[in-house]
Amino acid sequence: MNYDIPAQITGDTWEGIPIITFTKNGSALDLTGASVEMAVKLVYNLATPNVFPLSTATSGIVILNPPTAGNISILPRIADIPVGNYAWSLTLSLCSGEVNTYLMGNWPIIPRSPFSTDWQNTFRTIQ
Repeated sequence: MNYDIPAQITGDTWEGIPIITFTKNGSALDLTGASVEMAVKLVYNLATPNVFPLSTATSGIVILNPPTAGNISILPRIADIPVGNYAWSLTLSLCSGEVNTYLMGNWPIIPRSPFSTDWQNTFRTIQ
């Protein structure tokens, strides 16, 4: 599934994604013993290192209870990512050995000050 994360100002706290549900054939996946990893890489050079590594191993991604419901949460974190256009992906590894990338998309990281035309075209909600 493709999901583009809204533009984020570099150095600000990214709100994360409160809940993602993994399903297969209409039923929740059992995430008992599973691991989840998020990778964020430059769009124009996907061979670059992951600039925003989050995973269940590093506690940046949490499998919510009960794990049989198939729910995870990607926790908020400061997005100390250099300005640029990034691609991101979310990979789930089940204890059965099955590995699948379930989500991917684009994620623009914009400057703190409006130094580019991207700032003019970026929609942000002010609360």
